[in-house]
Amino acid sequence: MKNKKSLIDVSFHSPENVISDEINVENEQNITFCRECAASENISAYTPTNSEEPECLEDMADTIKENKDILSDDYSAQHQNRKEHKNGINKKSSKKTAFFNPHKDERQRFYDLFSEAPVMMGFLGGPEHVYEMVNPLHFKLIGKDDIIGKTVSEVLPEAIEQGIVNILDEVYNTGKTFSASEMLVKIDAEGNGKFVDTYLSFMFQAHRSENQEIDGILFFAVDVTEQIILRNDIEESQASLKEVQTLLHLSTWEINLVTNVSTWSDEFYAILGVTREEMKPSAEAFLTMLHPDDLEFARAIIQKSLETFELGTLKARIIRKDGEIRFFYSEWKVEWDTDGKPIRLFGILQDTTEKIRAKNEREKLVLDLLQRNRDLEQFTFIISHNLRAPIANVIGYTEYLQDTTLSTQDKNDLLDGLASSVSGLDTIIKDINSILKVKQDINDKKEIIFFSKILADVTTSIQNRMDESEVEIKSDFTQVDEIFSLKVYMHSIFYNLISNSIKYCKPDEKPCIEIKSIKEKEKIILTFKDNCLGIDLKTKGDKIFGLYKRFHTHVEGKGLGLFMVKTQIEALGGKISVESEVNKGTKFTIEFMA
Repeated sequence: MKNKKSLIDVSFHSPENVISDEINVENEQNITFCRECAASENISAYTPTNSEEPECLEDMADTIKENKDILSDDYSAQHQNRKEHKNGINKKSSKKTAFFNPHKDERQRFYDLFSEAPVMMGFLGGPEHVYEMVNPLHFKLIGKDDIIGKTVSEVLPEAIEQGIVNILDEVYNTGKTFSASEMLVKIDAEGNGKFVDTYLSFMFQAHRSENQEIDGILFFAVDVTEQIILRNDIEESQASLKEVQTLLHLSTWEINLVTNVSTWSDEFYAILGVTREEMKPSAEAFLTMLHPDDLEFARAIIQKSLETFELGTLKARIIRKDGEIRFFYSEWKVEWDTDGKPIRLFGILQDTTEKIRAKNEREKLVLDLLQRNRDLEQFTFIISHNLRAPIANVIGYTEYLQDTTLSTQDKNDLLDGLASSVSGLDTIIKDINSILKVKQDINDKKEIIFFSKILADVTTSIQNRMDESEVEIKSDFTQVDEIFSLKVYMHSIFYNLISNSIKYCKPDEKPCIEIKSIKEKEKIILTFKDNCLGIDLKTKGDKIFGLYKRFHTHVEGKGLGLFMVKTQIEALGGKISVESEVNKGTKFTIEFMA
């Protein structure tokens, strides 16, 4: 015992028992029994009292020799040791070989596991972190194979600057495990000074000896560089997609028909004007954002798609929380599984507000150009017809007055005629000025105007005429009673249309005027309906809004009222149409953008 050279741990494995004997060995002829556990005694039948017997020592020598053969990978002999029980029966143990084959198999399994493990692993010994054992993946990572017996600092000098060696020191000194996820490590794998970015998820764990003292560090690492690069590529693609969606105001959405979970893209939230925290994705949540006039229509379309799983499209409006109205277009389709069952409803939603506004601006520009062309034609007509006659009269009268032979009476008659022509010319010029003023007044300040207030003001101003004709006015502004416009124009429109109805009423029937306002989508519609004489639109429909056009000569007028009404309405961006039938009445319909 005093001169022992080594301490060998001999292990016997069986399904029922795992035993461990410690044997002091001087040589194969000098074996001393130290300790035998209960499991060992059960199998070998040797106890401390009979372990010095020759039979026991012979079996131990055979065991040691066989253990050496196993460890040297030169295990071919079939060893059989005797097993002596207390009943005195000696017999060769045919199961002894079965005890040792698993030992070699387990050693081979451990070697295979260590070599073929999908992660890097190894052992760094001592405080200098000397490579004592590493698997092939670690060799491949660092590009070096002559590392056993060398320190980490020697093999990977770059690990010093990157703080890796400091981390190893901390683990060795404190025993605290260190782990990192997707940490960037620069490695000179080629040995040419060019460092390669490598992302590792790894762990350093202190290893303790039998006396619980730290004698090294176990390391485990996984190279996740490819996953990081792939993820970065995906993130870049997603970022590019997000940029495109933002530029095009194009978002994506989907509904998982199996889990009934909805998903909205970032741009979808941006279009709605809400954040992810403010609204959880769902069809019902989306419907709460819709314009009230579009809600039922949109709900019906969405419900139909959820029931029939057909391709669907929707054009509608949303109202953001700040009150802004936005237009959108959405279309979607269904994804089916291999069994023909619908599993996903997915689609796009695009903010079309700017497109619609641009389209409206183009249409407005075209209409404005057309109107300007009509105005030019109208002014050409005024100059060529209306101004020509009074000017010609003035010239004629002036020429006559040059005659020195005229009597006093003739001169007076000519002067009266001249004065009348000049007065007519002045009237036309004032009318032209009124028309031009309409074009200029459009730049005046607009304000919120109430139809009911405008009607009250107009009826007050013509109350005597209304009383004389016993006029009845019925109004209904319950749907919409206000508009953002020019008050002076709205007053003029109401005044001229009501005055015309009174002026051209039937002599045997009391005038009845119905005025109503409604709202349809983005439009405010005003209607003026009466029971008066009416107009034959088949013969005079294209002239009804013309300057100085009159259709009833039994009353005084000059045909400027309806022309001014149309001019003012169009200056406000609206339009007017007429329906009329002789002896049944007339209906004017005016449309303004809300």
